[in-house]
Amino acid sequence: FPATLTVQAESEEATRGYCILRLTGVILLMLIPHILCLALLRVGMVFAYLVGFFVVLFTGSWPAGIFNFIVGVHRWQYRILEYWFGFTDTYPPFKLA
Repeated sequence: FPATLTVQAESEEATRGYCILRLTGVILLMLIPHILCLALLRVGMVFAYLVGFFVVLFTGSWPAGIFNFIVGVHRWQYRILEYWFGFTDTYPPFKLA
């Protein structure tokens, strides 16, 4: 199950509004709902890893549903980090895909 990462090039200059948000620290406040959702999803991901471990142990293959859930959580996390660190001006959506 290879995971791929696709990054689209943004404009060369960040928007003024985003720069003001970064300087005042409002970006972190805007990401609190994402951080709370991800905290719950990461707890679920621990259980998914445990179940996946035993499924792989007995069947020899990783279940697609558990794999998609874990990859989705990681993608969501990296979209949040992109926004927080200023790699993109687009607010991250609330979805795993």
